[in-house]
Amino acid sequence: MALREIPIEFYVAAFEHATHAILGVDDQGRILAANEAAASLFRTPREALIGLRATDFRLAEHDDESERLWRILQSGGTFREDVHILTHAGQERAVRVAGKGNIEPDLHLAILGDVTRRKEHELSSRRYELLREHANEILLFIDCKDGRILEANHAAAVAYGYTQVELLGMHIRELRRPTGEFEAQFRRAKVESIVFETEHRRKDGTYFPVEVSSRPTRIGDDLVLLSIIRDITERRALQAKLLEADRLSTFGMMAAGLAHEINNPLAYVLANHEVLARELPRLSAEAHAAANGQGRAEDVAEGLAQCAAMLSVAMEGLERVRTIVRDLRTFSRIDPQEGGLVDLHEVLDAALNIAQSELRHRARLERHYGELAPVRGSTSRLGQVFLNLVVNGAQAIPVDRRGGGLVRVTTASTSDGWACIEICDDGVGMAPEVLSRLFEPFHTTKHGEGTGLGLYITRTIVESHGGTIEVESAEGVGTTMRVKLPPYEPTLDARSAGVASRA
Repeated sequence: MALREIPIEFYVAAFEHATHAILGVDDQGRILAANEAAASLFRTPREALIGLRATDFRLAEHDDESERLWRILQSGGTFREDVHILTHAGQERAVRVAGKGNIEPDLHLAILGDVTRRKEHELSSRRYELLREHANEILLFIDCKDGRILEANHAAAVAYGYTQVELLGMHIRELRRPTGEFEAQFRRAKVESIVFETEHRRKDGTYFPVEVSSRPTRIGDDLVLLSIIRDITERRALQAKLLEADRLSTFGMMAAGLAHEINNPLAYVLANHEVLARELPRLSAEAHAAANGQGRAEDVAEGLAQCAAMLSVAMEGLERVRTIVRDLRTFSRIDPQEGGLVDLHEVLDAALNIAQSELRHRARLERHYGELAPVRGSTSRLGQVFLNLVVNGAQAIPVDRRGGGLVRVTTASTSDGWACIEICDDGVGMAPEVLSRLFEPFHTTKHGEGTGLGLYITRTIVESHGGTIEVESAEGVGTTMRVKLPPYEPTLDARSAGVASRA
């Protein structure tokens, strides 16, 4: 059967509707024919292309490259190369060009495909690969459906002690310390960007603190989580030093007042001791004399009653000293278990006792305690928070104010069970520009006193307990500092223990 002859119209249609640019060029390099795809590639109307020289579209790499390729065509050769061209309008495009010389006498063919976007994608992918593998931060891609790790960079392998192959397919939960927060954070990260701190586990079972920044992103048709994870061990160490510096600064500022608080009761303890040391031997002698009929037993009894009264006063003084020392120990110790239960009223009372030297000469103190459930946290750290806020409130009241001022401490539970602690003063208040910078580190209005870290540290501690701190202030009216802390939930412990047992 004879082959069917293909009409010339077929070739014309193929030329006109081809997706690649097609150029017909004569021996002088003039463009004789160009399709619509060529007009689109060169950003030049089709009729304007006809008559231009092909070498007008010179190669971006080297001027002599276009001459080299042109000589190949003239000799009847072929080539297939990726090049960058500069169009007649001066635009650079990445193209894959295939050339065939002398397809007809005085006619050469060039087919060009625009690969600019593909090259840009390849370059972007290469840049991403370099960034991913050489980034100091841990990078994880996590499947939004089941929480499995899809991709991990070299920094992740170094940080966790697993190989990159071992990390792939692991559940992200396997890298976290078991807590009741995981599910809520995972759900939230699938719909919005979130940043939080937690602890991650290495292959050897040890933990290290991390800051996690997660956001949903699409790769093709798949929705995944991109998590950028930073080891914040050094940051935590620096925060611990700042906490200690702030605590020492507070105690240093209050040292004279605390010494006075201890010296006052010790003074009358010592005075009463001196009297007792003198009187008891005398009373003992009088008692012996009365027993032999040489004295009055009534005088001895009266003297012993006075001694008992002095002992009682001395005991009150010693109890006051013991209370101060106990409260100081509350603030100075490092909690062996910073996630233990904390009675906020006990911590508040300790802070108020320590702050008495600041309060006594400036303001009267009012306590309005409501029902509060215990919270999970650090007694010493929360004590540092309340001591900072109470001292700040007292110092906001001028010493020379007639009648003094007022510092009021109020506690209550919110409708959702959170503990709410308000510390209010009727001091000088703050202007809006001061209020806007209140929690910035090293920002202070005390002119030479303090480190400027107190409120920055206070907010850091509160947030590390999962709480919030708010401030309301007006000049000439006073300031209210409001701390809210989440309640202790035993169910989270049970849930965490269950997760740990399954890990």
